[in-house]
Amino acid sequence: MLPPFELLCGILLLVNYRTRAIALAVTGLMLGFSVVAVISFWREATFDCGCFGALTWLNWPPPAALARDLVLLVFAAALYRRELKSS
Repeated sequence: MLPPFELLCGILLLVNYRTRAIALAVTGLMLGFSVVAVISFWREATFDCGCFGALTWLNWPPPAALARDLVLLVFAAALYRRELKSS
């Protein structure tokens, strides 16, 4: 259920449809993913969400996944903030 929603959010951002609402949704997703990565890092566990199927080279270790998620969270929050200022 989550991958189609993520894909839909990406497409809607690309076509600039309801950007503020979609940016808020993506910020929420990235915040959730970051929490999971922090918990995984804290427990020293490997978390495989299965998001990329057979592309095992995309399954990053928890510290790298956390860094990636935090960078994407900053970009999503910045987009949401920009949309708030423009309206």
